[in-house]
Amino acid sequence: MFRYYFRVEVRGLQNIPEGPSLLVSNHGGFIPWDGAMIHAAIFQATGRHPRFLVTDWAFTVKGLGRFLRRTGNVPASPETAGRLLRAGEIVGTFPEGVDGVAKPIWRRYQQERFREGFARLALREGVPLIPVSVVGSEDSYPIVANWRWLGRKLGGEALPITLFWPWLGPFGLLPLPAKWIIEFHQPVNIPPLPVTAALDPAQVSRIALQVDEVIDRGVHESLRRRHFLFF
Repeated sequence: MFRYYFRVEVRGLQNIPEGPSLLVSNHGGFIPWDGAMIHAAIFQATGRHPRFLVTDWAFTVKGLGRFLRRTGNVPASPETAGRLLRAGEIVGTFPEGVDGVAKPIWRRYQQERFREGFARLALREGVPLIPVSVVGSEDSYPIVANWRWLGRKLGGEALPITLFWPWLGPFGLLPLPAKWIIEFHQPVNIPPLPVTAALDPAQVSRIALQVDEVIDRGVHESLRRRHFLFF
């Protein structure tokens, strides 16, 4: 999927340090292939496995939870993320959460509100914060509606409806072979601060906004660089 289907173009891998780091990415695509493609990009280049923080309810879905754990993902919590960072791991997060993967096509690549917990985590653990911009994920599934009410009844947080699913059954889950561009940006500068800075809402918001802006610029630069949806 990485090499032949999405034909992923990767930039900026040199910006990932050898030690622990926190990756922060925009999110989209109904079935979140973006985490898998970021994982593949890093593993092919470095042999390391990033550990993505995934919403708790995904681990309750029969079969999915076991698959997520076997591929290195963990339930999202500050305690788990902190433990992994202190162990020297690469940790990945999507601050848009489920709102990101449920965006309709007329809002594609317009970032939803970033939850600021990642900035608090980076301040507390003192690790590099790497913004990641992804283009291609939101083109792979043209979402036209979000049956949130039904998703909640089924135990989830959303139920995106695409042009092809559920109308084509299982075939509707096949993503379009859009051309992907993933860029790892330079670490956001977090000056040496006391641990108490992680409790300062102004500091947390400033860093979160800075990361948001870097990712937004990266996404739109990649959209301009990509000639067409499929190449």
